[in-house]
Parts: sequence; structure tokens; C-alpha cells
Amino acid sequence: VSRDLLGRGFDILICTSPFVVCGLIQQFTQKPMLGYLGLPLLWKRPTDHFDNPSARQGFWDLMPSLLGRPDVVLATNNPVLTEQIAFQVPGTILPVVRPHARFTKATYVPTRPNEAMLVSRTKFLWVTMGCALRRFMGDGYPIKFTIAN
Repeated sequence: VSRDLLGRGFDILICTSPFVVCGLIQQFTQKPMLGYLGLPLLWKRPTDHFDNPSARQGFWDLMPSLLGRPDVVLATNNPVLTEQIAFQVPGTILPVVRPHARFTKATYVPTRPNEAMLVSRTKFLWVTMGCALRRFMGDGYPIKFTIAN
């Protein structure tokens, strides 16, 4: 984080990922933080995380330190991540706030009920999934799947 950015002043930190950067900026600035996590805590962890016990301990101390602050709110965008964090940081159950935008009151009416598009967030998973779909669901399968990478 540049001194220029921090020098401009701000009232609240809204941060998504990587978790370690969010946590360190909050500790450095002491500003209130809203953290909306969607990736595993270890994503973009310090490069010496597994070789340096002090760095590893400092990393894992971030979560309890943040949760102990009344001006920090953390949530995840999916229940799997909440469970993963609960396992990694015992006693930590973060709320799940799904990114569905239900407040828009928009509705979806499918016009092609025999087609499904799978949108990739992790290309390697969906490439494998696409191969499996083509292998096990031949041309006669009632739903046509399209993999969007």
C-alpha cells in the first residue's frame, strides 16, 4: 500500500482479498473495516508462511485480532469458505452474505430450459468438468451444457 494512498485519508476500509493484505492495512491504519471474503485465507499468504514459524504465527493471529475489534465486520460470500475458516481458526464462524442482489427484485425466466451454462471461477476445475460432461453425457442427454471460461 503506497504512502500516497494512506496519506489521502479515509474513514473506513472496505476490503475483499487477499485476507492478509486486508488485515495488515487495518492494523496499520486502525480504521474500521468491512471485510467481504470470497477466497481462502491462505490465498496470497506470505511466501515464507510454511518455512518461518514467526510469519506463520503472525498470519494466523490476524483473524482473532481483527475479530476482537468492535469496528471490524467480516463476512464470506459462501458457506464453504465459512466452514473452512471455522476449521482453520477455531471458534470463528463468519456470517455468509451471498452475492445474489435480491434487493433488485429482478426475476429470471429461462427461455432455453434444455441448456445450462457453467461459468468458471477456477479454469482448471471447469476444464476437467467439461471433459467429464462430454464423456458421460452424450449427444442424447436432455440438457446441453456449455462451459464458459
